[in-house]
Amino acid sequence: MIEKGSELVNRWLWDKHKNALTWKRVRLGKVSTQEMAQVEKVLLHWADAIFLEDNKVHIVEAKLRPDVSAIGQLEFYREAFIVTPEFSQYNDLPVVLIFLTMSEDLELVKFVADKGIIYEIYPVIES
Repeated sequence: MIEKGSELVNRWLWDKHKNALTWKRVRLGKVSTQEMAQVEKVLLHWADAIFLEDNKVHIVEAKLRPDVSAIGQLEFYREAFIVTPEFSQYNDLPVVLIFLTMSEDLELVKFVADKGIIYEIYPVIES
């Protein structure tokens, strides 16, 4: 049984995007260390995964159950990605936002579709 979003991300990436260049638990934003975050009075922000595929940057946020808070996180990550020095070489590529979860919430599906975010359902079957 999957108990953490990171497990969901790992299985999904392996199953669906195993040949993509991938980063997991990715820090996004201008500030790169906890010390600098304290000086700048900002928090460090972490996307669950980023991968490059089809000449696009894909930013993934995963929740075991559908959660509207992930949508705001993804929208923030899109902006933070642009100012993250480690990813500056990819700034010219289109960014695709993906909300990964194990079940469907019809209201949330429509909400994210209206925002251009992909709602990806990955129901893990335990063997």
